[in-house]
Amino acid sequence: MNINNIAVVLSIFLASSCQVFAVSKDKAPSPWKGASFSATLRSYHQSNPDEVELGKVYISKQGIRQESSSTGGSDKNQVSTIFNIAQSKSYLLNRTNKTYFEVPIEKKEDAKNSLPGGLFTNKPCQGYKSSKKIGKKNYIKRKVIEWRCESQKTYVTQYYDIRLKSVIREVHQNGNVEELQDIVLKRIKNEFFEVPANYRKISMQEFFTGIPEFEAYQETGTEGNFEPDKGEAELPGFKLDKKASQ
Repeated sequence: MNINNIAVVLSIFLASSCQVFAVSKDKAPSPWKGASFSATLRSYHQSNPDEVELGKVYISKQGIRQESSSTGGSDKNQVSTIFNIAQSKSYLLNRTNKTYFEVPIEKKEDAKNSLPGGLFTNKPCQGYKSSKKIGKKNYIKRKVIEWRCESQKTYVTQYYDIRLKSVIREVHQNGNVEELQDIVLKRIKNEFFEVPANYRKISMQEFFTGIPEFEAYQETGTEGNFEPDKGEAELPGFKLDKKASQ
């Protein structure tokens, strides 16, 4: 998987995370109400369950962090997303070359454009028009409640973990599946949701393409002008040969 594919996947994850903890101009981000934990995020289509995109997820009251896993175990282009709930800031990090850029967050939530909540939501079927409780079941040895969520002829099935107070599995109408496995309850340090001090800030263009973005050149109107009649004090290092100039 190249960096563009990874970044696109993680950008979608980041957008959905921001919707879960919606930022409003007059209201602070919604705090995480569940337990702190780490997990493996698996994304695949039901028609081809062996073709899986893997990532590592960390979540606490401080924020959400996802780390990509490149195909074949390669160390190239190891990308992370961070959504810092407390600071209302989002970042994309390239762990390979230690660069990052800050993802702008819309300060005013548009109800018409807001996405329904998926993984990590503290309430099942959040943002959907209707919901139906299917019943309790076991998923990866965890007690969950299955819900069917519908909105505008679209439906998803969500598995809500009672102990974590979070949706941990979602099956879409088109067959796409996102699920958490290898869940470990543990305390996660706040520093994990911040950009490390040794990372270099770059533009979005450079992050996705690797091509640095330089400031636009602006003409001053004096390019190429040379004024030999100025005094030596105004032209350091220049000494006018007056005989040659006559």
